[in-house]
Amino acid sequence: YQCSNTGSIPSSMTTRSFLPLLLLVFSAAVAAIDRPDFSIYQARAKQHRHSSGQLVQGEEELRKIILGWYAIPEAKAYEICHQCKGRIDEATGNAISIDGKEQDGIGTVHRTTPADTCGEQPCLVMPAAPLGYNRFHLRYQNGGGEWSPWSKSVYYNVEEIGHLKHEEL
Repeated sequence: YQCSNTGSIPSSMTTRSFLPLLLLVFSAAVAAIDRPDFSIYQARAKQHRHSSGQLVQGEEELRKIILGWYAIPEAKAYEICHQCKGRIDEATGNAISIDGKEQDGIGTVHRTTPADTCGEQPCLVMPAAPLGYNRFHLRYQNGGGEWSPWSKSVYYNVEEIGHLKHEEL
């Protein structure tokens, strides 16, 4: 077509020709954040000790867990949900909410930032973890402030001191 200074759109460029472009732009703008892969590179258990080096009295049966996972490039913050039940839809990873309010359920959410690292990868040091099976989920916050769905759960049987092995339940 030829350009003119009339300010009108040439008849060959109808709304119909812009529709695919508008749909592409709109779908990219509302695209959901993917469910993260909680790819753990280290999981260790240590005795639960006070900063003085002494075992924490009355908590000798608890452990300190160190979880390290591979960074998600777009993450600005992370949350780990420990022992969570009734907070997360396992099929989708979505937080369970009623009337727009996330449910508390059972478990503890620990927030970390990319500055919390072990060996240059994100990690969480969690004191006072119980013996037995411990369940973890991860989600991340992107630069726009949106949270991803929660990851699928991962389980570790915390008994002995040392490296933990991932178990499927």
